[in-house]
Amino acid sequence: MNIQGISLKEYLETLMYNKTMIVDRKLDDQFYLKVLQLEDAEEYFELVDNHREVIRECLSWVDETNEVGDVLSYIEGCQFDLEEEAGLVCGIWLEGRLVGCVGLVSIDWQHRRAEIGFWLSPKLQGKGYMKQAVEELIVHADEVLQLHRLEIVTAVANQASCRLAEACGFADEGTMHEAIFMRGKYWDARMYGKVVRSMS
Repeated sequence: MNIQGISLKEYLETLMYNKTMIVDRKLDDQFYLKVLQLEDAEEYFELVDNHREVIRECLSWVDETNEVGDVLSYIEGCQFDLEEEAGLVCGIWLEGRLVGCVGLVSIDWQHRRAEIGFWLSPKLQGKGYMKQAVEELIVHADEVLQLHRLEIVTAVANQASCRLAEACGFADEGTMHEAIFMRGKYWDARMYGKVVRSMS
């Protein structure tokens, strides 16, 4: 996919996520999104490990993240997806520290559709940071990538993510029974959808 003659990767490197498009400029450049790099692996693992017991309640991948090498493999996969224009995962940075992630995964260019994934340090939840990050990604998906539809899939039990999806304007499109396998059992999932670029 090309945007004004350049690739998605080139566009992101020259315009976005390099502190040039701040999520909220009122935060004095201290809150921004940046594509994850291999050098972020240790800080990423430390963040996960420090809050493991809390975030594993909602995120299936936490139990598979047991050392820095696991994070390096994950970031390498993210970089491959970026090269293939199949995904875009960014770290959320506050005052120079990695505090979470937000991204577009499984980008489907034929149907111009993608899923949004996100997580944030438990210490910062409920303060509006995650909502700002997701809304920034929605704007990027619409105005830059020109995607048509975005989706959020979350466990029904993850009420915080359900509330966030609704706060960001996503419609509850129903329950997918036993769609998520996590902590040794299957969980019902909620599908949220948002049409960001109506063609009607």
